[in-house]
Amino acid sequence: DMYLGGDSKYYEYIQIPKYKRGRMQKDFIVPDAMMSWIMTEFESPNEGNDLLGQLIFYGKMLYALNAMMPTTADTLKIGYTAQQLEWCDDNELEIWTHFISNDLLYKRETEILKKYIGESPFINGFPEGSPGRIGHWIGWQIVKAYMNNNPEVSLQQLLETTDAQKILNASNYKPSR
Repeated sequence: DMYLGGDSKYYEYIQIPKYKRGRMQKDFIVPDAMMSWIMTEFESPNEGNDLLGQLIFYGKMLYALNAMMPTTADTLKIGYTAQQLEWCDDNELEIWTHFISNDLLYKRETEILKKYIGESPFINGFPEGSPGRIGHWIGWQIVKAYMNNNPEVSLQQLLETTDAQKILNASNYKPSR
């Protein structure tokens, strides 16, 4: 009942927000099922964890999903439209600069975690076109950089590493324009 198509009248009737309906189509069944399975296998950060821990956790989950489904479109893995994914690619430096210049990485406040990790139609305070869950996407970019810069690290080792700061430091993550 969660994949009846984004234009299903049932979703409108039960008042599911429009921004969530786009992912409620059959193409998302396998990526969503795989992501749900991956997330049951690896412990998520504690409730009191900081934003960096959340970024890295979701980045690792997306990296693992990508390793298992390399030919599946990234839009299906992260649940963004092509335009939203393009927006992220075009604004990567600005997104990262926002996190750094506002000292957000080590924040633990629930409202901050929800703003960047939680479901939403957009990120309040970001330019038009920004998708919700931007923290998942930026975490994925950090983890990709980490794995590219540390080819000796296996997927299993990545998933077992719980030190988010270590991953960030060893990633040498520096978005370019």
